[in-house]
Amino acid sequence: LNSFFFVHLLKMTGIGAAATAVIYFLVFVFNAPAQAAGVILSIVASTAVLSIPVWMLVMSRFGKKRAYSYALGFLAFSMFILLFIGPNTIAGTFSIPYVEEMISGGVVAVALALIIVSFGDSGSILIPNGMIPDTVEADELRTGIRREGTILGAWILSRKLGMALGAFGITLILSQTGFVSGAPEQTEDAIAGIRYAYVLFPCACYLLSLIILQRYDLTEEKYNNIIADLEKRETTA
Repeated sequence: LNSFFFVHLLKMTGIGAAATAVIYFLVFVFNAPAQAAGVILSIVASTAVLSIPVWMLVMSRFGKKRAYSYALGFLAFSMFILLFIGPNTIAGTFSIPYVEEMISGGVVAVALALIIVSFGDSGSILIPNGMIPDTVEADELRTGIRREGTILGAWILSRKLGMALGAFGITLILSQTGFVSGAPEQTEDAIAGIRYAYVLFPCACYLLSLIILQRYDLTEEKYNNIIADLEKRETTA
């Protein structure tokens, strides 16, 4: 139970960091117009939603823990690729709908990479929500008390705390690398700080989450046994 919530806290710290830094990454590292950044992030969010049926299929075929592991691994790997995308990864300039200014090929490359990242992001958020009921049943068998309200409250707290820690971590890193809020241009150190903070900080959180997740041993078989034991307890009570 503790490992499950710690995995969630670390993962949400990474997601909070990525959500905070992505606009800096697009605008300051790749000089994307603010309007273009908004359109790109909207497309990425839509792609994440469209990925949900795929992860539902993965869960049903491989189980929740393995599916969650796949999602975290995919998320960490796809995020790491962003470290190697530069302003000239794709040559030329392009136009996109609802954006007046032209955008560089580097911005297009980032947008395509973010769409891939959103697939892992979708799974890493969806799958653990499906694991909460399993955790409630396991906790009831262990303690004899049904505490879904407490468990759900702890889940929401870990999500909010993780998002806050991620945002704080990004703010701290940017302040240490020379980022100046409101400045039209940033130093090379500040630009490098944005790049590394956006990519490496979340990746580290996702990988740590993946490692700790392996301690979570509530498989589908164990869950079915728990349900059977709870039903037996009710009939004999």
